[in-house]
Amino acid sequence: MTHFTRNQFQAALETILGERRSGRPDQQIYQVDTIQNFELSAKKIIGDSIYRYGLGGAVDIAPGVLCQAPVPAAVHHDLVPSASYAASVRLVELTIGAANIAANEYAGGHLHVNDGTGQGQVKKILSHPAALSGATCVFTLVDPLTTALDVANSLCAITRNSYNQAIIHPSPPTAKLIGVPVAAIAAQLFGWFQTRGPAAVLTQGTLYIYQQVRPSATVDGAVAHAIQQISTGATGVSAAENGALVNDSAGAENANLRIPKTVASTTYDIGSLQTIVGRVMRVEVDTDYSLIDLALE
Repeated sequence: MTHFTRNQFQAALETILGERRSGRPDQQIYQVDTIQNFELSAKKIIGDSIYRYGLGGAVDIAPGVLCQAPVPAAVHHDLVPSASYAASVRLVELTIGAANIAANEYAGGHLHVNDGTGQGQVKKILSHPAALSGATCVFTLVDPLTTALDVANSLCAITRNSYNQAIIHPSPPTAKLIGVPVAAIAAQLFGWFQTRGPAAVLTQGTLYIYQQVRPSATVDGAVAHAIQQISTGATGVSAAENGALVNDSAGAENANLRIPKTVASTTYDIGSLQTIVGRVMRVEVDTDYSLIDLALE
């Protein structure tokens, strides 16, 4: 049986659970900092509210606006390993795509095998050095591979932690929704994003008490009423739009009797518009901030 010291056990918990970094001070939910005090996506629970720790992107983020993860880099998938790696290995070298990566840009994010031998497994990235476009880069994983990789056909993808370089959600969103900051987070500062519980959120349009809200499709960072009207096709409303005339019992054509005309239906993809952010606790008018019971986790 393996025994761990208290410090080793605490370090393991911090790696697995994403708690406060060793030796760093606490950072309250209304505080921002230039120094990273918690692991990205670390959870803080206060009463019935949940908060996640994150780093703001290149643009300042105001309190009360809905935010999302950065859009995954298109070139950072289908990456070829430099060698075949056995299960239990924690160091995996990949040839990266046509984009530079900074040191630990993907730390706290994920490496997954998207095709070939070993496909389907996901591993959290602990660290990695900087690498230039087209070069190789060694990724240290938190947990070892569970299935071997084959240099001949395994393909991998790397994805940032969702709370690394967070942005205000464009309308409609283009990545995972991560929460609402409860205090202003200036560019490249660390702060907290609320994911559950009562939060004041930018409002678009008319909301209804205790009805669900979704990310707005027209106003960045806002929420809107979740119900969408979907048209699946039209019915004929005039003689020209209806089908052929049908004879009545007397053998004469009757303008009120027509064979129904087949009208093609249309399918709409509204998945992103129906992502439920939460329920309305108090309604405020368009462009104001309504109280929303967040349900993002």
